[in-house]
Amino acid sequence: MLVKRADFLAAIKNLTKSFEKNCTTALHCLTCLEDFIRPALKVGTNLLHITIKFVIESELKTRNIKKQEVELHVKSLELELEALHSSIGTLEEEIKREKCVSGEAVVRCQTLENEISRMKLDYQLQRSAGIEEFRINQDKELAVAASKFTECQKTIASLSRQLKSLATFDDFLIDSERPV
Repeated sequence: MLVKRADFLAAIKNLTKSFEKNCTTALHCLTCLEDFIRPALKVGTNLLHITIKFVIESELKTRNIKKQEVELHVKSLELELEALHSSIGTLEEEIKREKCVSGEAVVRCQTLENEISRMKLDYQLQRSAGIEEFRINQDKELAVAASKFTECQKTIASLSRQLKSLATFDDFLIDSERPV
């Protein structure tokens, strides 16, 4: 079957009219859709701007709060640092005082040790002198005692002779009283 050319052209014409009608309807629909979408796009864009603005403002507020917290923490650390510097200064002064006091104590200790050494030396010298004096006195006393002992021995010897002579004299007297 051969379609006639005129029928074919008529069918294409009808199709073209139908297509134009459909295009016009589609164009009209697109125009209506554009009229509907355009305000929605504006609202959406406005909402997007508002949302972005809200997010940015929220982020800024959060960052400002964090910044304030950090600044407070920094101030706190600075105060703590000042307190530590003050404590260090106080401790350094205390160390100086302690060094001075301990230095004085060391000097005092050295003085006392020197005094003790001098006293020990004096004691040893006095003791040595006392021992020497005691020995000298003892030697003198022994010499005196020896001298007295010698005198006593002489006296005893003399008394012994006298007793013997008296014994001899008593014997003589006893013999003379006896009759012969």
